[in-house]
Amino acid sequence: MKLTPSLLLGAALLSTSLFISCGEKKDSASGDSDPDSAESTEKVETKDTPNTLADEMIVEMGALADALISAKDKASAEAAVSKIDGVGNNIDAIAARMDKLETPSEEDKLSLDAKMDKAMEAMDAKMQGAMKALMENAEVAQILGPAMEKFGKRMQENDKVFERFGKKK
Repeated sequence: MKLTPSLLLGAALLSTSLFISCGEKKDSASGDSDPDSAESTEKVETKDTPNTLADEMIVEMGALADALISAKDKASAEAAVSKIDGVGNNIDAIAARMDKLETPSEEDKLSLDAKMDKAMEAMDAKMQGAMKALMENAEVAQILGPAMEKFGKRMQENDKVFERFGKKK
């Protein structure tokens, strides 16, 4: 199958649309952390919530966009493939952490859907110029195409988790 720039663009947009399905969950105070304890001087880890994990997803989607935007020639496209694989690894880890959380309420899902929609709009605007440049460079598209196809498949594997946390668009 010949990978055209249009197919590459479609793969990028398809894979990013999978993330619109994350949802938000309100945390209740658990009392597990004591800010006055000796442990409070150590690195404080943020408790995973659907909202914090969605924030991490947004960062990763920005990294994906940056990787695609950075691909201007053969060398930078090959470097972008490595970055795309790294983003995929990070998103796999986020999905695994998300899968351990309780399913949020419908209201919370809608709230985070709005957050993700806003992030996706910003990413789409950021990538418009890059996609045009990619369409004009078949060599770059040939290098990035398989990486984005692999990325899309990885995201489909995580889709079951993401669907629990939001409305699929």
